Amino acid sequence: MQIVDYGIDKALGLSAMVEYAREQKGQSFERYLQKVRGMSFKQFINSNDGLTNASNYGFSPVDCVRERVGWTALRKRFSVKDLVQFGMTFDIAVKVGLQPQHLGGDKGHAVLEQMGATSEQVKEFLFNFDALKTSKLSPETLKKIGFSFEDLLQSKCDATNMQQLHNFDIKSIVLAFQPTAEEWVEAKFTDEHIQQYKWDASLYRRFIAPETSKLNATNLNVSGSVPTTSSSRSAQLSLLERRERGAGLKNMNMARPVQPPEPEAMEKQFIKVLDTKKLLNFKLNIN
Repeated sequence: MQIVDYGIDKALGLSAMVEYAREQKGQSFERYLQKVRGMSFKQFINSNDGLTNASNYGFSPVDCVRERVGWTALRKRFSVKDLVQFGMTFDIAVKVGLQPQHLGGDKGHAVLEQMGATSEQVKEFLFNFDALKTSKLSPETLKKIGFSFEDLLQSKCDATNMQQLHNFDIKSIVLAFQPTAEEWVEAKFTDEHIQQYKWDASLYRRFIAPETSKLNATNLNVSGSVPTTSSSRSAQLSLLERRERGAGLKNMNMARPVQPPEPEAMEKQFIKVLDTKKLLNFKLNIN
């Protein structure tokens, strides 16, 4: 049996030894840690002891990464509450195998917040359609995280598959994201897709059709999508202005110079128009 001198305060002494060992390079610190603790973290898990006693052996969440203890193995033994109290962070949880499917809905997002996850980290975590689908997060929670309707489009969500997301219907989408008419069209919310994918037709006529019908058909490209960026709209306006200016210059180039008539011709024309019979006969009295 190996006897280790922890000093006056066992918890403080053990913590100092563990911290020292983690700062060392090479494989020798592994044996040193096991010598100090008397067991590995995997052995601690199999001992059926609670995580509340893990700190007494100098264990911390980073040992899950060091000994390659996966998220699934941890969850088989401990509750999420235990892991959070143990000090589990979002970064470490992802490194040991946390997946969107483990969230289990909106309550899972609350756990991520307790682990210190930021909105940007969660958005990167839910990086595509499958991640959004398996997370089972509602539109309201996704909006709270920071997702916009444009973000959903970037994740390949549209009218053909969006109903597979948790609690997604037209009304909940409107309340959470308030998409623009252009975004509805880009998401393929058309009469055909509403019928084909069994969306609520009454909600479609109430919230979507009145907005998309206002779009000028000339703004639609061949694929049926509508440019949504300000740069594309500016480019269209600039092109229109250049065309109008070009047409104006063309008309100016076709114009011929106007030459005034000769003085004699102007005098004859003036006499011809003037009716001398209607001239007034009066004298100017200046006295």
